[in-house]
Amino acid sequence: MPKIYYGTSELQHGWDRYYEQYNLFEIKLEGSDRDPSVKTLNRWRVNSPKGFAFVLHAPPAISAALVQAHQRDTLALGAAFERAWEQLLELAHAVAAKAILIATPMEFTPGESSRALLKALSERMAGQKAALIWDAEGLWEPVPTRAWAEEHGIILAHDPFMAIKEGGAPCKSTACFMLNERAGMRRKFDQYDMEDLVLWSSGTQRSFVLLRGRFAHDHARELRHVLSQQ
Repeated sequence: MPKIYYGTSELQHGWDRYYEQYNLFEIKLEGSDRDPSVKTLNRWRVNSPKGFAFVLHAPPAISAALVQAHQRDTLALGAAFERAWEQLLELAHAVAAKAILIATPMEFTPGESSRALLKALSERMAGQKAALIWDAEGLWEPVPTRAWAEEHGIILAHDPFMAIKEGGAPCKSTACFMLNERAGMRRKFDQYDMEDLVLWSSGTQRSFVLLRGRFAHDHARELRHVLSQQ
């Protein structure tokens, strides 16, 4: 049975309550003074229970540099990127992040230059303990994009229910599932959906389940129940 991490980026009732409900926390960086410090992240790591995972979101400067380089058709990311990247790795080390998540906006369109930039990022991560998760907006087709990403050591964050519906195969090594709401009239995922999710994770070494939206707590409860029966 692979390890399945699930959680949100919302810490509403303190860490003790959060640890009871989830085993993953997403840390979103703004690239400002409001970001947690190395000291704070060290404390979070030390205080977290065994088996708990942190996923660290790259700050906006990282995504902005990728877009600019893509539009200029160059692999040169610039000094601002290098500073942000160095700080990101320092923070990832402090919290022992299981993964770093990089989001790209609509402007980061499919093409040779965008793929080359992502491959270069993957190569930068080769010596790091954290995995590289990519959250792609825009015109990237989920099924072929996920296959390409896996080939280059990148984990594409995706809605598994949509990917399987479109003919995608289960992930091979590490998966990142992003759950918000169901399409149609029934908005919540239920126990049977979570059983499918666990089944799709069975061929992986580990899966990250990033819970979004108003039903995140309910989805965590359903997934926790299914996992307790394994």
